[in-house]
Amino acid sequence: MALPPILQNLRIPAFGAPLFIIQNPDLVLAQCKAGIPGCFPALNAREKDGEPIELDRLDWRPQYYNNKDKSKATRANVSFYLPIEAVVETLDNVCGPHGWQSHLSPIGNGPAMICSLSIYAPDHNAWITKSDAGFIATTQNDGEATTIKGSASDALKRAAQLWGVGRFIKKFPDIWVAWDPSKKQATEDPIHALRTKLGTGKIVKYDDLVAAIRAKGWSKEWVFETLGGAVQDYMGKNGGSYQDIFSVLSAAAER
Repeated sequence: MALPPILQNLRIPAFGAPLFIIQNPDLVLAQCKAGIPGCFPALNAREKDGEPIELDRLDWRPQYYNNKDKSKATRANVSFYLPIEAVVETLDNVCGPHGWQSHLSPIGNGPAMICSLSIYAPDHNAWITKSDAGFIATTQNDGEATTIKGSASDALKRAAQLWGVGRFIKKFPDIWVAWDPSKKQATEDPIHALRTKLGTGKIVKYDDLVAAIRAKGWSKEWVFETLGGAVQDYMGKNGGSYQDIFSVLSAAAER
């Protein structure tokens, strides 16, 4: 197919701009039919509900422990989150530095904040806004500035989650790691533990576990009674896998 007259005298190749978010197969085909290569930006290849899963960008904090007395805890359940720098970087990469804006407003006289996060929608030639509130409870020694800054960051992260940023984290399985109560720190890398669990196929859905249990002739009620509560609680306190659970149940069934 011949190039359009406007492109026939070009001395350098012309490509369709890789437009974040709005690039789609129809647009690429239209660019190709016009005589120039169409292309997709790398960031268009992302999870269905958000941005690419980049575990190295995550941070974590201990959520609760296998002992109510933290000084005697040997394992900790951790929660993962995107630090504010990663949230801003994602918005810049996906929307462009000028394609999003945020507005913070305090709630009453306290440090809690509401963040209104607006993203420009080219198809509608309009800014679309989603809002959420954030609050970080800090210690008395942190000072007012630290509390306000933490609440502002929390509000922006929550508002960004409404747009899909970091939403994939909610799909992560429970992660328990070894904990040193004297040093108040994990003795194994939670990110590595998460990567291992995501990559080895050890994540088993609850319904699949129940089906496997029934296949062995065990009732769901008997399983819960034997484990003294919920399966997840047992795994957290013992750091075991589903195979460990089946071993425990098999031994109990033989008694």
